[in-house]
Amino acid sequence: EEDTLKLMECTRRCLKTELNQIKYVSWKTYGQRSVFAIHAIGNKITLLSTQRLSPNKWSYIEMRSAKVPRTWADRFNFFRVFELLFTLK
Repeated sequence: EEDTLKLMECTRRCLKTELNQIKYVSWKTYGQRSVFAIHAIGNKITLLSTQRLSPNKWSYIEMRSAKVPRTWADRFNFFRVFELLFTLK
């Protein structure tokens, strides 16, 4: 839980830094920007997305999660891992 909060704070800061570097951007354009973060615990990975909805409102969405297979019998779980990676495209 603490790691997730740290990721949320870091992605929020990334978006704020980007906004400060681009001075003349419209809210409509800036609202379409998102920052992705990958959270890994054990054999589970989660893709998180952060967007700024308004000056004081943020959106944190869990896009996908997958278990990384460790055995040959679990090899079909790689499809979920590849789906997660292709979401970044």
